[in-house]
Amino acid sequence: MYGGLGIALTLSDMLVFRVGGGHVRPVLLPSGIRSAIPVMVFWTVVGLRSALTNPIDRRGAWLFRVIIGRPNADHFAGTRVWVTLWATILGLATAIVLHTLSPRSLQSHLIALDQLLIAIGVSFLLADIFLFSVRSVPFTHLRKSSITDLPLVIVRYVVLFPLFVAILVHNETWIEANAFHLFKTLFFVVAAHFLLLKIHARSLLQSTLDTPPDEADEFPQRLGLRDT
Repeated sequence: MYGGLGIALTLSDMLVFRVGGGHVRPVLLPSGIRSAIPVMVFWTVVGLRSALTNPIDRRGAWLFRVIIGRPNADHFAGTRVWVTLWATILGLATAIVLHTLSPRSLQSHLIALDQLLIAIGVSFLLADIFLFSVRSVPFTHLRKSSITDLPLVIVRYVVLFPLFVAILVHNETWIEANAFHLFKTLFFVVAAHFLLLKIHARSLLQSTLDTPPDEADEFPQRLGLRDT
């Protein structure tokens, strides 16, 4: 669902049909080509996070609490690597395919490096941001939906998502101006990534894993420790 939404938004912003000489031909808009990478990476990260935070079979979830207790940063590293890897793969694939289809004005070496940097950098940073609040092992935590989540969803997808894409596309011309701007952006991405990792690890040490009431009641009985 999230992948289809990302492709639909990418095509709607990039692909137009022009009529001329009795023929209809598809044309790719430069602004749509620039926005395609962050759009695809954004919805890839959001979709994978949504899938990993949904419970599949919670009957054996107690085993993780018995063995590892409260999860720390090392236990969430695999989730972050998995999400970042697939977001990077799809982002790079989008950049490479669109580079071959782009007009000549978008096929310089600096523009190509900028697109690759955006694909990789945005994948790392979005994975760090969207997985920051995750406090449970994938597929094991029951998250009860609430109507209070609706304002957050609206802000995240209706306000922040278009703003994020617009700011990134606007700054791409500055990044492509010269090699110094490219290296400056690379330094910022690396620094922000490691800073987010450090803050996330520290927040895990200061927080506790919330256990739903139904899970707390059923946990001893699942081990055979029933009251007599």
